[in-house]
Amino acid sequence: PWQISQLSSLRSIDLSSNRFSGDLPSSISSCQNLSSVNFSFNQFQGTIPPEWALLSNLSTLDLDSNTLYGSVPSAIANCSKLSVLNLQHNSFTGSILASLGSLARLTTLSLAGNRFSGPIPSSLFNSTSLLLLNLSSNDLTGSLSPFFGLSGLQQLDFGNNDLSGAIPPSLGNLSNLVYLSLSKNSLSGPIPLSFGNNLRQLQFINFSRNALTGDIPSSLLYSSNLQVVDLESNKFSSFSPSALGSLTQLRVLSLAGNFLSGTISIELGKLINLQSLDLSRNNLSGNVPTFVLSWKGLTSLSLSSNSLNGSIPEQLLELINLQTLDLGHNKLSGTIPLFLGSFSSLQVLNLSGNSFYGSIPPHLGKLLSLRILDLSEQSLSGSIPVEFSGLPNLRILSLARNQLTGSIPAAFSSLSTAELLDFSSNSLTGNIPVSMGMLQRLVQFSFSDNLLQGSIPPDLGNCSGLL
Repeated sequence: PWQISQLSSLRSIDLSSNRFSGDLPSSISSCQNLSSVNFSFNQFQGTIPPEWALLSNLSTLDLDSNTLYGSVPSAIANCSKLSVLNLQHNSFTGSILASLGSLARLTTLSLAGNRFSGPIPSSLFNSTSLLLLNLSSNDLTGSLSPFFGLSGLQQLDFGNNDLSGAIPPSLGNLSNLVYLSLSKNSLSGPIPLSFGNNLRQLQFINFSRNALTGDIPSSLLYSSNLQVVDLESNKFSSFSPSALGSLTQLRVLSLAGNFLSGTISIELGKLINLQSLDLSRNNLSGNVPTFVLSWKGLTSLSLSSNSLNGSIPEQLLELINLQTLDLGHNKLSGTIPLFLGSFSSLQVLNLSGNSFYGSIPPHLGKLLSLRILDLSEQSLSGSIPVEFSGLPNLRILSLARNQLTGSIPAAFSSLSTAELLDFSSNSLTGNIPVSMGMLQRLVQFSFSDNLLQGSIPPDLGNCSGLL
């Protein structure tokens, strides 16, 4: 209401986390003592009133998560006392104001999740006051300027834009960085060799989904505080794991989708707090690691789409907290070991695209937490274990392109959470069970290229997910 403008002594207004809508009130510009405005997590619409630039004492402006749009008024840079500017998760457009880099007290600038375009102003790279700079999830283009300022910066996120060019070596001089993300851009070239020499406070680094090339420098891993390293989906060709031994705090390591070759280094066994390891989609060879005794907290192991050979080692039984085991599309062979049925927390098991043979162990029916089971593209034979009907959380079951025989168990009607069933390209016989019509969540099924006969059960029309 306009009466708010009469509150001459008002210093702070906080309407956050409500359902307020409509335009932002321009009348508060009359509250000259106002230092903090927090309208975040509402449904305000429209633009930022240019009159707000008259709030000479404003230090915090938080408009996070509304439906605001348009450009940010250039006069907002006249609020010389501004220390926190949070406009993230709206629909602001235009270029980022270069004048924001001249705000000497600005410590937090978050413009993430908007539609800002154009290059990042070089003035922001020269700021000496910023502690947090988040420009992620916009439409920013161009290359990164040299980092001549930002000496106190602790969090930097430029992820999910369309930035290109090389990573400036000067980025490695930001010795106070704790969080660094340049993911989902078009950055190219190598990581500078000395990049991590000064980043001893770094806990989180994400350069995933770029076009970075060359070696992964060991200096990148010099910070003993590192907890997350994600370099997925680049073009790295080699990696020296010798520096890994000191990373006792590392929880997540993803080097998936690169051109790494050779065997999986035993140095990885020193990562005593590792929770997730993803080396999938590389050119790795040798065996599945047996040096897993220190990985007591590991919940996800993804080694798919490599050239690993041999069998699945029994040492994996040490991974008592494992939730995801993805060994698909390698050159593994032998029979599927019975001990895989002992992982009580396992939710995803993918062994597809290998050379396993023999029957499917009924013991896998003991994996009561299992959501995804993919045993497709093997040489498995025998019947489909009826024990699978007792998997209460199973959503995806793929047994396609094997040599399975026998009938489809009628008891599979109890798979009430099933969304996808693929039994195609086997030698299954008999009829499609009428009871399959009870699978209300079924979205896709394929029983093609088998020896099935009889009529298609009309009750399949009851599967509402197929409609």
